[in-house]
Amino acid sequence: MTINIADNDPRISYSVAQGVTQTIFVVPFEFFDAADLNVYVDNTLKTITTHYTVAGGNGSTGSVDISVTGASGGSTVVITRSISQQRTTDFPTSGPFNISSLNTELDRFTAIAADLQDSVDRSLKLIDYDSEVDTQIPLLATRKGTVLGFNATTGAAEAGPQIANVQ
Repeated sequence: MTINIADNDPRISYSVAQGVTQTIFVVPFEFFDAADLNVYVDNTLKTITTHYTVAGGNGSTGSVDISVTGASGGSTVVITRSISQQRTTDFPTSGPFNISSLNTELDRFTAIAADLQDSVDRSLKLIDYDSEVDTQIPLLATRKGTVLGFNATTGAAEAGPQIANVQ
């Protein structure tokens, strides 16, 4: 199966209606293995086989069944794809060439690229024409309990005032 690049968003969110318990959620994007999916119910990452099972995959769409716990009215279920960044096929240097394996490997790379793009799209970033600036955040010990701020002269990220002191 070839991944449809135009429809390759590796994230879907469902809102369960009040008074309803829903257990089956469609995964509209292609994935290869059940471990490629992350399932969150009300912002809590669930564990495969403990909280849910997966049908489908192998380069196609599928579904998640959370009938172990279900999602009750008012719950939000988010399913994301996060494919392990590894090469799974080694092609011979001579002899017959397995086109099906090549297509699967290329589909995996396309899915990994979409997963990475989803992370980039959801992150803080500088606009292209902004001047170069250091965007590394301060060390944990320095930033704990503070507000993230930006230096008035350099624009570099720095720990701001203590959260308790912010009105």
